[in-house]
Amino acid sequence: MNAYKTTALIFLALSTVSCATIWSKKTQKVHVYSNVKEGRLITNDSVIHQLPATIEVKRDKKDLHLTLATEEYKETYTIASQINPVFTFGNLLTIPAFGAGYLIDLTNKKRFSYKKHIFLDKFDEETDQTTRNAEEYIARHAITNDSVVETIYKREIQKTQNRQQKQIAYDDWSFKRFHPAKGTFYFNILTPSLYMIGISSENPNLSRFKNKAGGMSLGVALDYFYAEKQFITLEIAHRSNVFDPFYFLDRYSYDLMVDKVNLSVMHSHRINRFNIGYGLSFDRVFYNYRVWKEHWIPNDLPYELYMSDDGKKQFSENYITLGFSGLLSYQWTQRLHIGVFYKPSVYSIRSGQSSFNYEHVTGLDIRLKF
Repeated sequence: MNAYKTTALIFLALSTVSCATIWSKKTQKVHVYSNVKEGRLITNDSVIHQLPATIEVKRDKKDLHLTLATEEYKETYTIASQINPVFTFGNLLTIPAFGAGYLIDLTNKKRFSYKKHIFLDKFDEETDQTTRNAEEYIARHAITNDSVVETIYKREIQKTQNRQQKQIAYDDWSFKRFHPAKGTFYFNILTPSLYMIGISSENPNLSRFKNKAGGMSLGVALDYFYAEKQFITLEIAHRSNVFDPFYFLDRYSYDLMVDKVNLSVMHSHRINRFNIGYGLSFDRVFYNYRVWKEHWIPNDLPYELYMSDDGKKQFSENYITLGFSGLLSYQWTQRLHIGVFYKPSVYSIRSGQSSFNYEHVTGLDIRLKF
């Protein structure tokens, strides 16, 4: 059997698989209960059930109507129809077959369902949520023991108080994150992002300024708010002109390798959620340039490798640059800050030839603050 026939059979098999059609019944069981004593349930087909009750209803796109009745009370509740999870998730396997399972189930009412547990409540408008939760639990489990009922009410009250306390604590924490107070410290983690490394023509074998895209980076920083809207940042970060996280295992597969370890000290202003920082920058640059990827070329080729005029196969340098640092960022969430940075270097300290010389690193800044 060739590959085309195999592929066709796979697609055919997937096309005939429809999870809602195969695994779901035309009907489903729902459990109905209420806090109305001696209440009776009347379904769409006018059948009367004593509550709590487990009934079987037909799956349909239309909403389900259930009536709760006593001798003095009668009210109809509408239970919304919803998409059956079996239809939503079970047919994911048919996506390679252009979603054939979804298409098949669209013609079948089995793709619909209702909530498994339905509570028909009777409350005043002023009834609080704690009481509603307690009575729903009592009705659902058919609890009649007074001491147990009292325990459930106390438990729901305690749960409500706990939620309120957690919400108050969260709101207080969130407010402080967006409104840092004087004396606050924040530890920063700089995540990998996209950036450009600008290399000076002062480097050997580069006839002009060259920009190289990069993505491998990692760094940490520390913020200190010495005033409510102003803070000092000490930052150290490593950036390279590669995207491969394991590039250090095969450094010689690149013609041009640049690593910059940066130390920055910035003074920043906070305006609403924006942070504007500026300061000094120091870089330790590790630079390596290979004239040709020699190991990619077999030794038995009939031509020689291109070499530089002086016969060198590669150039390497280590040097320090001095410059400036700028950062504009926006606080998207309590911890996430996204922005852009610009770190120009204006002076290079090289072995025997220190001079004014321009280089830079610029790009996206994505950091988490704790």
